[in-house]
Amino acid sequence: MLPLPGAPKDGAMHAAPPGVSILAALVDRIEDQVERQRSVLAELQGLGPSDTRSAALEEAEQWLESLEEVLGAAQRNLGRR
Repeated sequence: MLPLPGAPKDGAMHAAPPGVSILAALVDRIEDQVERQRSVLAELQGLGPSDTRSAALEEAEQWLESLEEVLGAAQRNLGRR
């Protein structure tokens, strides 16, 4: 059986470089935050109009947009999506 391209020649399994592992863990945490923020946003949208809620809703939307941008960049760096 031929080794996979890029596999170590000695057949040993090597861990991903530390930076990749850290980035993967960060992406996982950002994904969790995006899901939480989407939940908060859905709750705020269901509360109805008020100046305070409108401001909170706008802030939640901006925060979610920022998280999604960071997540997309991190996923591209990891080759995910």
